[in-house]
Amino acid sequence: MKFKFILLSLFLTLIISCGYKNNPKSKDNFVIKIPENIKIINTDNGIKITNPDKNYSLIIEKALKDKKCIPNFKFLKTIPPKKIFIDDNVVKRQNYLYRCYYLDNKLKINSKPKIISKVYLPPIEVKDVKIEYLTDDSVSINPVFSNKPLYYKVFLNGKLVFQTKKTTVKLILEDTKINKIKLIPYDEFDNKGKIFEQQIINKKTTFVPTPENIKVILGEKYFIIIWDEVKNAKGYNVYNSFTKETKRTVLPKAEFKRPPKGCYFFKISAFNEFQQSKIKTIDFCIP
Repeated sequence: MKFKFILLSLFLTLIISCGYKNNPKSKDNFVIKIPENIKIINTDNGIKITNPDKNYSLIIEKALKDKKCIPNFKFLKTIPPKKIFIDDNVVKRQNYLYRCYYLDNKLKINSKPKIISKVYLPPIEVKDVKIEYLTDDSVSINPVFSNKPLYYKVFLNGKLVFQTKKTTVKLILEDTKINKIKLIPYDEFDNKGKIFEQQIINKKTTFVPTPENIKVILGEKYFIIIWDEVKNAKGYNVYNSFTKETKRTVLPKAEFKRPPKGCYFFKISAFNEFQQSKIKTIDFCIP
């Protein structure tokens, strides 16, 4: 009986000392997730690889993609968590294979691999955009690219309006003073290029009419020229022929010293931060 009690005590001691209570696992039982959301993109300096995980390092192996041969992967880089690496040992139009593993630095075990294919080309970009007004609130856009795109996307004020290969597209502007366009080209391998952004003025909503109903009020030493307030105007330019100067004013009036006898003229225009009105000319004579 005493012998059985001793055996039972030893058995219980072994269970507790082995951590039965903590449910320990062997390294072989740990499973690390397969790399996902690995960003591999082309840059002007090479292929940029981003490790998105905050816990695991990312092991990168590299090989050339060749349909006739089995890929010969070689170690390239271990990227720490949340870091990037640029592979600058690349050639234009070459297809590369990147075999990616996550590494648990504490347990020293790897995940299963994920292979990502990437053709290197420097990012396609918009070199210039020719914009022509068709009406006050519509334009034609003719983008010029660094290389022939597979297609490109056109966004107007954040909304996708076209995905096209056309060399010219027509846009109906929205009813706001400033419209923002964004172009994103994609190269022949469907790689996303550099984003191009530009602002376009809607002339219909920012139109400044010509000043009207202009009057000259003569005094003994001074005279005043007045006109009707102009819609959308932020100010006015008043040119006079007797001093050959332009006065800028915020109010629809301007005051001048009375010139000698003779005939003169004024040129008045209204403006805002986007455009200027047509010029209105008025003649007057001082007896």
